[in-house]
Amino acid sequence: MERLLEPHFSWLFFSIFAFVVGLIYLSLRITYQKIQFSTLDRNLERILFMFLERTFIIYEPIAIILLASVWVLVDPVWHGILTLFLITITFPHIRNYITGRIIRLSNDIKLGKTVLLGKEQGAVSRLSSLGIYIMMDNGLRYFTYSQFAEQGYTILSGNDLGAYCTVVIELDGEKDAVQQKKWLFHMLMVVPYIDTSYYPNLLESEENQVKVKLLLASSHYHQYLISLIEDWGYTCKLVR
Repeated sequence: MERLLEPHFSWLFFSIFAFVVGLIYLSLRITYQKIQFSTLDRNLERILFMFLERTFIIYEPIAIILLASVWVLVDPVWHGILTLFLITITFPHIRNYITGRIIRLSNDIKLGKTVLLGKEQGAVSRLSSLGIYIMMDNGLRYFTYSQFAEQGYTILSGNDLGAYCTVVIELDGEKDAVQQKKWLFHMLMVVPYIDTSYYPNLLESEENQVKVKLLLASSHYHQYLISLIEDWGYTCKLVR
């Protein structure tokens, strides 16, 4: 028993371990960013994105647990007491965080998906560590993952509620056209108004213009989509 209360790791070991864990995380992030501007096949790129997203979902909690474990073992008595205290006062957030990881691993909740929570319906706008931002007709709403788990939710089919449309985007003539097309295509994939069950289809691509066919999560989002693309600094028009 006394041996368990003795330090098992030094501060130097903890520092090196934290550096390695952070370096791995940073490497994954850089790889994720590089893929955005690569010239890979679209199907391969989509597979890599999905793999990295799942890797982030799993790696983050494992890294936190490992770092916390090593930190406690640097000084089991005082660090152990402090850790128990922190777990006690933050337990609802910890449970919510773990619930969020499980929900996101199921791959049901994605950006652009239309969900029904109770009597409220909207498109997934952003996934954070502790909750989900839903774009509804009356504005952006925030729900915790615990609310999703407790109330239950339904993934609605974009084919039933959405609408196909074609977006014509004028590119900036002073910037590299290939890089702009790559960036725009990636950004359109994470727009909250898009149903990602239908992969955006590039219809035409000229030197200073792209035409993309999309499936909106709701037919109400036409103007929202145009305004968002214009906020990116591009001129566009939408053909339903």
